[in-house]
Amino acid sequence: MANLEITGKIVQIDEAVKGQSAKGEWKKQQFII
Repeated sequence: MANLEITGKIVQIDEAVKGQSAKGEWKKQQFII
């Protein structure tokens, strides 16, 4: 069970990082426009 919990947390962190990256890219596009 512990391994599943750790994996779940890593996935959540990974999704959060991807979300931040997507927001950063979106802001860059806004500046270009």
